[in-house]
Formats: sequence, C-alpha cells, structure tokens
Amino acid sequence: MMEIKEIRVMNLIAFVRQEGGAAKVARKFPEIDASYISQLVNKHRPFGEKSARRIEALCNLPNLYFDTNQNEVTQFDIKDFSRLTDKLNAPQRAQLEELLSYFVVLNDNNKKLVLDLTRNFYESDTKLNSIARMRAPPAGLLEGNDNGRRTERKKA
Repeated sequence: MMEIKEIRVMNLIAFVRQEGGAAKVARKFPEIDASYISQLVNKHRPFGEKSARRIEALCNLPNLYFDTNQNEVTQFDIKDFSRLTDKLNAPQRAQLEELLSYFVVLNDNNKKLVLDLTRNFYESDTKLNSIARMRAPPAGLLEGNDNGRRTERKKA
C-alpha cells in the first residue's frame, strides 16, 4: 500500500498534467507559484498535509482530494445513469453530477454520514409535504377579494 505522501504526489502530478503543466496551473491559480508546484511534483519539497489542503482550497478541489488515490476512484459518467436520470432536466443533471463528483472522493465513514443525512432530509421533507397537504384548504374554497386578500367563499 502506498504512503499518503506518495498518493498526494501522484495525484498532484495527474492534476498538473490535466491542467496543462505547472505554468498553466500558476496562471489559472495566481496564488500558486509554478516553481513551488514543480518542486512538489519532483519531490524536492515534501507534500505534507498543510500544503495539500492549501492547494486543494486554492484550486477549488474537494477537501482531501490529494489524499484519495484518484486511480482507485471510479469516475462516473452521467450516461451510465440514464435510467435514473431520464426524467431530470439539464440543471438537475448538472447538480447530480456535481454531487456525485464530491461523493466519490469521500472516505467510507463520510459517505455513510452523507447517506444518513440525505435519508433524514428526505424523510423530513416527505413528512412536511404530507402535513402541508393535510392542512391545505380544498381547491376553490379560497378566492381573492377586492383588496387582494384571500377570503373564504360564502356558501349559498
């Protein structure tokens, strides 16, 4: 099994390649010096916890991105989820893709936590919607009056 520092460097190398090199990373993220990135990539400087979190934050990467072996992470393709996403509109699909991109890099404990929280939100939302439907007046019972307020319709 690889040590965390090796995993970080491997992921940094892949990230730098994906961005087009250290110079392009520095141009895209001006707070990062190209020579500093090169030193990390070439192992002339240690790529520790503090440096990894700083670069993740500056590059808008998920927390602990460099600590997760990205070669082992299954990058999903939204097309593989077509049976689940057929009824989603484009913004909903983009939201799902973003949500999954964050989820896949979480450790197992955090994945469980996210699933538990999502399940709780879903159950609470379902209950609230049921209560709202029970409290809603029957259709046509309320009408607008002259001053814009809704009042009960008088029965004949």
